[in-house]
Amino acid sequence: MGFNFGAFVGGMSRQISENIESAKEFNREKDFRLEMLAEEEATKNRLAKSAERRKKNEEMEDLTATLAGYFGADNAAATIKTLGVGASKDLLKTAQNFDHTSGDFATAFKFPEIKNGIFGNDLVTAGSTSDDITTTIPITLTDIYKPEKKTEDKVIDTEVKFKLLMSDNLIEINQMPTVTVAQREAKDAAKAEWDGQMKSYTDVINQIEDAKREGKPEKKDREYYTDAQINDMLEKSIDVEFSIATGFAGAREEYKQTITGSNTIPYSRVMGLISEQTANLDFRNDINLTKEATARYYVAKDDLTSFAKGKTSALITSINENGFEEAIANTKITKPTGIMEMEDFIRASGEGTLARQGIYLVKRPNNRLSVITYLDKDNPFDSQKRNYIIHRTVKGFSDTIFNSIQTKFFGD
Repeated sequence: MGFNFGAFVGGMSRQISENIESAKEFNREKDFRLEMLAEEEATKNRLAKSAERRKKNEEMEDLTATLAGYFGADNAAATIKTLGVGASKDLLKTAQNFDHTSGDFATAFKFPEIKNGIFGNDLVTAGSTSDDITTTIPITLTDIYKPEKKTEDKVIDTEVKFKLLMSDNLIEINQMPTVTVAQREAKDAAKAEWDGQMKSYTDVINQIEDAKREGKPEKKDREYYTDAQINDMLEKSIDVEFSIATGFAGAREEYKQTITGSNTIPYSRVMGLISEQTANLDFRNDINLTKEATARYYVAKDDLTSFAKGKTSALITSINENGFEEAIANTKITKPTGIMEMEDFIRASGEGTLARQGIYLVKRPNNRLSVITYLDKDNPFDSQKRNYIIHRTVKGFSDTIFNSIQTKFFGD
């Protein structure tokens, strides 16, 4: 039987065709499976992204709703759009930690118009130009929300008004006559009643403040009073001291005196500032009142120093040039309240027996002579809390001249 080459070629051709078709079928099936796998993976990705979007939307809704409880839905939505989720969460922490007993978060923070843009720019395009970059980017919490200094406190407002009213009452008491025994007794009784009212009110204020601080850290910024309240309290305290010094029933500006005749006005200013600062340190310790009182004190002290120098300079010069006896005998030379040894002055100032508002020449070691105004009240502006002010100290006296200086009182 011979080899049928034609049948062989035909069979091989069929086999090759079948193999080609099988390969095509395999590739089609493989491609189909790959496409199915790809579609399945894409579906999983779409589902995952959709779940992520739902989660983010839910988170945004929750954050917006929570923030809205503090300062309104519009501000909350615009805030999240402006700052993003992270910074908005930080803002939420700030709101949650805010002392809500002192006010609400919305009024304690200044909200600019952010619904339609930042600093006048559209929210979407803010920062897209070079000018915007320097003025609006980066956008931070501090840029958008500026803490507002509290200027209205009902307790503080009532306290200040009460103090001003009581100061007016004290001025009236100081102006009461003391000629007869009955008048002096009436004045003492009025002052005792005034002291009792002040103590009662101060006790109530302290109780209120203790209740506020219970379980909370003490306020650190020490800012209680407005500028207007500080000015009113300082001026009224000066009026009180002026009424003590003069008994004059009128404003300080109406008080008639010659330029060199009295130190009443600068002395009243110094004493008023000392009184108010002493009360402040014992109670509120308001930092702004301290700053303002200190600045005014040094101005008033300079005026008091100028008067004291004018009252004593001619006498000091005459003593040094002509001797003590001749100097004090000269009626054309103005005299201080008195001349004293340092030990005697310190003892008398501690006992409170010196003349209030008095100017003294005080002998000190090493042939020095100091010019001093007696205050009759411890001075909180003085690091040593002395109840007098040393204006100047003159040295260079010879032993003979200095030893000749004797204790002498001249009166006012």
